[in-house]
Amino acid sequence: MNEDQRQYELMFILSPELEEKDIALFQEEIRHSIEGLSGNITKQEKPEKRNLSYLIKKCSSAYYLIINFLIAPDKLNDLSASLKHNKNILRYILAFKEELAAPKIKKETLKKPERQTEAEATEAPPLTEKKEHKTTKLEDIDKKLEEILGI
Repeated sequence: MNEDQRQYELMFILSPELEEKDIALFQEEIRHSIEGLSGNITKQEKPEKRNLSYLIKKCSSAYYLIINFLIAPDKLNDLSASLKHNKNILRYILAFKEELAAPKIKKETLKKPERQTEAEATEAPPLTEKKEHKTTKLEDIDKKLEEILGI
């Protein structure tokens, strides 16, 4: 990955009238567009036909396609311009995909649990003692409200 490139995710909703060969040609066209702008595809999911929640350009179903790629941010406008003119795309969204750091785990949480005997495993867990809650009288609450409100 070049230092000036960033990870992006591109999701398409494609026309349901496309055949498998048309979708393969579309994927190849997108790959050439991204690589032509000095980008690299890192992951490409298989197209999946789904029903839409609402009609988009009079279509009730469509193909979903997701592509993850690396590209320089200044090349996004060129890519977006080429996508706007494609008649097979019903909708698309281009999003920056931020790399998430793995959470740090304390060593104490990685300890293996002690083995229990079969009898211990079937016993009910010990009951915990109830904690006493401090009760407040209604008069005390009224006094505090009067004090706060200045009545």
